Amino acid sequence: MNEPASSPTARLQFSIRRLLLVTAIVAIVVGVAVAEPGFYVGLAMICLSAVFPAILATRASATNGYARVFYVGCLAPATVAAVTVAHDAALYTLIPLGPIHSFRQTIETTGTIRPLVIVYWTLIPVAGSLGVVVHWFLRPRARPPENGR
Repeated sequence: MNEPASSPTARLQFSIRRLLLVTAIVAIVVGVAVAEPGFYVGLAMICLSAVFPAILATRASATNGYARVFYVGCLAPATVAAVTVAHDAALYTLIPLGPIHSFRQTIETTGTIRPLVIVYWTLIPVAGSLGVVVHWFLRPRARPPENGR
């Protein structure tokens, strides 16, 4: 039942661990997207935005072929989302909001850019898929053998 690594069915295999991991990540992202703005939602958004580029860069360096192209394509919008969230959090931290300015207020005000970050998070798999399509169109093709001419 072992198939060679180059067979078409070998590329379509998946593991339950990977399926559960992707399901958990999607559930967390959707939970942050639909929850009411608040401290924990802002904190989750900051943490996710900081972790996504690191995970994608690690996966891009550990894989090859189309998977690497996908992860590199995903890296651009993930990095833009991380920079946007970091800039917004730093902006509210450096500009006091009043006499009772605290870390909690800083995190809660990060929720004001949540729609923009959700758009960036939605673009992550879209950009990765677009990178794979462009790579497929631009990859070098093997020439067919000539018939003795």
